[in-house]
Amino acid sequence: MQNKSVLNSPRVEELRRNKRKIFRRKIIFFLIIIIVFFIGLVFLSKIKKINIDQVVVSGNKILETKNIEEVIKNDIYGNYWFLFSKTNSFIYPENKIKRDLMYKFKRITDISFNVKNNKSLEVSIKEREGKYLWCGETILSIDLTSGCYFVDDNGYIFDNAPYFSDGVYFKFYGHLDDTDNNPIGLYFLKNDFTRLVSFKEDLEKLNLKINSLFLNPEEYLIINLSSGAEIRFKVDSDFDKLIENLQSALSTEPLHTDFQKKYDSLLYIDLRFGNKIYYKFR
Repeated sequence: MQNKSVLNSPRVEELRRNKRKIFRRKIIFFLIIIIVFFIGLVFLSKIKKINIDQVVVSGNKILETKNIEEVIKNDIYGNYWFLFSKTNSFIYPENKIKRDLMYKFKRITDISFNVKNNKSLEVSIKEREGKYLWCGETILSIDLTSGCYFVDDNGYIFDNAPYFSDGVYFKFYGHLDDTDNNPIGLYFLKNDFTRLVSFKEDLEKLNLKINSLFLNPEEYLIINLSSGAEIRFKVDSDFDKLIENLQSALSTEPLHTDFQKKYDSLLYIDLRFGNKIYYKFR
């Protein structure tokens, strides 16, 4: 009973109250320190000496600088959570800028950033190079109003192309998945594109003049020669074997002589049936 009375004595109660007061004061003190520190960071983020006031874009050859600058300036406008300036050279939204630029401009393949003197944001752009054209789902779909689209060396469709006469760019035709009436940002035969380009180059080494490639709705491919003739083959073929078979056939009679004398009347060469090669002249 005595121990219990001691624990509940006025002296002990007073000590407890004092400890609680001290604890509350410590909490309030630390909260004040945190708030002051936070406010200090807010003011620090807005110091002009460390805030970007100039955007310099380089490396772009086709894309207009003002359009790129517009996206960047929109992304660094304002504040994070209405507090921290987005133009601060230490916390500016680099990832968002890169993501937004590459989303809007499919021609961009890489972006690098550099902040000079904490004031100037230098943005270096690397653009895709148009190596080929994709011109619609069928050869008959192309006209001067619909136009073609630039394709890079991986089959990626990234921008509208102006009109070019035949022979300037090699043209691809055929269905694309999920076009939604806009092929930009999609691939043409992504898994086989580089193989097809190599096959095209091997055909050209056989002195075949090639204009375009068409993915037939029946899922086989057609190489269109400048004469109007077709070379038909399957996308899953062994292209090295096809070249070997075709080279052998072109050096064997009667195709060898017919091909030299009646080249312009050739209708097709069909490579879809293994080692057997079918062909027809008018």
